[in-house]
Amino acid sequence: MKITPKILLLLVALSLSVQAAHYRVYLLGGQSNGNGRGDAAELSTAPLSAYELAAPQTDVRFYWHKTQDTANGNLTQDTWLDLQVGSGHGVNNPSGNEVEFGCELSFGRDMADANPSANIAIIKYTHGGTNLRSDWSASGSNYATFVATVQTGLLALTEAGHTYELGGMLWLQGEHDTGGSAAGAYEGNLTNLIQRVRSDLGSSETSAFALPFIISGLSDSQYSNITTEGSGPYTVRLAQETVAATVRQAAFANSDGFSTYTGAVHFDAAGQIAIGKACAIQMLALEANDVDRDGLLTSEEASYETDPNNADSDNDGFEDGLEARLGSSPIDSSSFFKIYSAVNQSGDTYTLEWLAKPGETYSVERSYTLEPDSWVELASVTATNELGTWTGQPSVILPTGVIAFYGLEGEIGGNFDTASYDSPDSNTTTSASRLSQAGGLTGGGTNSRIINHSLFSPSISGNNGLNLGGCTETSRSAAITAGDTFSFSITATGDTTYEKLVFFANQFSTSAKIDITYRIGAGSEQDILIDYSPNPGNSNVSEVTVDFPDFNSNQEVTFTYYLYNSSAENYGVRFDDIALHATTTSGNDDDAAKLFFRIRHHSSN
Repeated sequence: MKITPKILLLLVALSLSVQAAHYRVYLLGGQSNGNGRGDAAELSTAPLSAYELAAPQTDVRFYWHKTQDTANGNLTQDTWLDLQVGSGHGVNNPSGNEVEFGCELSFGRDMADANPSANIAIIKYTHGGTNLRSDWSASGSNYATFVATVQTGLLALTEAGHTYELGGMLWLQGEHDTGGSAAGAYEGNLTNLIQRVRSDLGSSETSAFALPFIISGLSDSQYSNITTEGSGPYTVRLAQETVAATVRQAAFANSDGFSTYTGAVHFDAAGQIAIGKACAIQMLALEANDVDRDGLLTSEEASYETDPNNADSDNDGFEDGLEARLGSSPIDSSSFFKIYSAVNQSGDTYTLEWLAKPGETYSVERSYTLEPDSWVELASVTATNELGTWTGQPSVILPTGVIAFYGLEGEIGGNFDTASYDSPDSNTTTSASRLSQAGGLTGGGTNSRIINHSLFSPSISGNNGLNLGGCTETSRSAAITAGDTFSFSITATGDTTYEKLVFFANQFSTSAKIDITYRIGAGSEQDILIDYSPNPGNSNVSEVTVDFPDFNSNQEVTFTYYLYNSSAENYGVRFDDIALHATTTSGNDDDAAKLFFRIRHHSSN
């Protein structure tokens, strides 16, 4: 076949489309001015048209997650796009702004123009009306969403075959903390936020403690009393300036004089452009302080005899700034942060030794599975010399976990015994059966039904559960005859120590009772709960922990619930989130439980 020029062009285009790129990713967080209320229509008319920001910027990539509960924004969320308008506040406030934007437009443009050889990208999650003291705290929902947004955005880059480095973060927030005690706590809360962002999102490509952080300050355009000592706006902006001056690689972007909507704290289109440009100036200045982005300022590199243009001067896998921070030599490839020894002294007692820096604090942690959420801190150790030391016991050697779990969510009127109730047991040495019904409760229908409307509050899974009506027998023995029971079984391939059963329950009335037993193999039943009466009166479900005496078995074990004494069919008993806890071991040396240690340096600024 003859290949025409047109086909050649097509082949070249396809080849270019799959080429991997390395991105420098900047993060944007905060509240409503971080959302942006700039009217996008103004970008097409003078004087703002001179900035050429109305059209998508094909050389800057953008990823964002919606910030309000309204159907805001005209831009598709949770996907990588060319940087463009449409990710602003999104509630048309002031009215008439059908499409809005934030400071990301001018910031991205200026960063790309200043770094023509770099691929610039921005990830944005902000939320109007949120505060730093709780919404963006370590346990705050907005901080959690921000971290998740960043992580999913970065994952999307890597899954597309790209690589990345974190360039820095912009923070546009403070208005919601100008009232009450929040203003006085702002300095500490902001310092903590920077530490968390650097710790939670720092990667091997960027030293966590070195991530540049730009604070866009409150403005005299927003608050007439911002120079009044003791006022909330004064206190918050002073905190912003103090943090920028004291935290390493942080800077303050002054927004005084930038235009806002009349009588509002929200910056207009011109104000948003000015903020983005001011943040870009500060970001470029911080980047110039650390050209190789290794956490050592250029002014410090000479004292360590490191290469200011090479993040890892000795090529040992640890960046120069990190080595200087941890006490190892950044110019000696044999010197790096490591555990020198882990010795089992006797029984469950171990001694760990690691390279340390005097005065620095380290966490000693252990895990049995290496899963991210399995690490437990055993001790916090402040080193007194170049050798960190800890001696202690890592507590139980074998891990205790949930080996059966029944969430019980389903459709209204759904069948009790369906695949949706299989236990999501991830333990390879045990397997759990479905919940199995006896006669009186078989088949769902009117006496046994799934509920996912609000007859009672959801439990730990966040879902509503199972309502069992018709348990009207007067005693446990009568319930057995009538079949008002349900059960599940555990099959183990190795020794299993059964420790406790946890579930959530309530009842419509007051008279219902629950008995629970277990049976090993074909043996006799052993009571672990007798005559338990769940919370009455249609109250919220409550957690019930049945901490029975531990027993060990490698045979099949069956747990059975007996329901009785409810005074009428519609006076049901409700269940959710049944979980069985046990310690397991396969008995196979290759699969025996393993103990892992790690040492973590405490992040500080």
